[in-house]
Amino acid sequence: MSLFRSRLIALVALALTSCVTTVPLVDRVSTAGALAEGEGVAIGSVVMRMPVGVTSPDRREMLESLRGRTLTLKLRRYEMAFGAPEGGAFGWADYEGEEHAVEFAVDAEQPFVLRGPAGSWAIRELAASAPGVFGETTGCWIDTSARFEIEPGVTTYVGSLVIDVGFRPEEQLVLHRLIEGLDGLPPRHDLPERWLAMSSEVVDEEQATLAAVGWDGGGVRKALMRTLRPRWNYRVTSPDGESVVKGYP
Repeated sequence: MSLFRSRLIALVALALTSCVTTVPLVDRVSTAGALAEGEGVAIGSVVMRMPVGVTSPDRREMLESLRGRTLTLKLRRYEMAFGAPEGGAFGWADYEGEEHAVEFAVDAEQPFVLRGPAGSWAIRELAASAPGVFGETTGCWIDTSARFEIEPGVTTYVGSLVIDVGFRPEEQLVLHRLIEGLDGLPPRHDLPERWLAMSSEVVDEEQATLAAVGWDGGGVRKALMRTLRPRWNYRVTSPDGESVVKGYP
């Protein structure tokens, strides 16, 4: 059942993203003029923090592989089709409109300024990619990790999303490695970081973030993002060429 669900999710995601227009996400306040009717602004930041002082060769390999990736933050507007507003077990969000994206590096905080239609927005994806034969290829990624609101005619500070990279308990890691491949799918030995564990929180760094994006006025509303439990995914190609999403919360 879980394998079928993963394949279904992969097919739906492919269908929904194949025709999405992606625009650059800026990190400075715009001087393009007044907001259009129904527009608002969200200001925030994101950072993926790595642990330090790691001596285990196995764990160091995971971290160094991730450190060599380019991170891409993607934001998009959504409406809840059904389910809990926070995206519960049966929640389903319909994503719409343009996707706003920016690249950044591990351990480097990336501020963002999103100017767009009022409504519900999400950090739709945080992906780690590396150069491939045919351009950038995605390695591991986190699906929707936080949500926030844009109000019409209002500039809102939504907080700093902090993704902390950690390690799974050794007994859990041993189990995952033992069962990997038993489903007939080839292991992704090229992605040692697939075994890492991710946790998230939103912190209030309002003054530092506003200064970083060049905001020198007042009147900023504060409404911090709502975090969801991050799921660290990766993609596997089956022997018959089918793309399957795997991952662990």
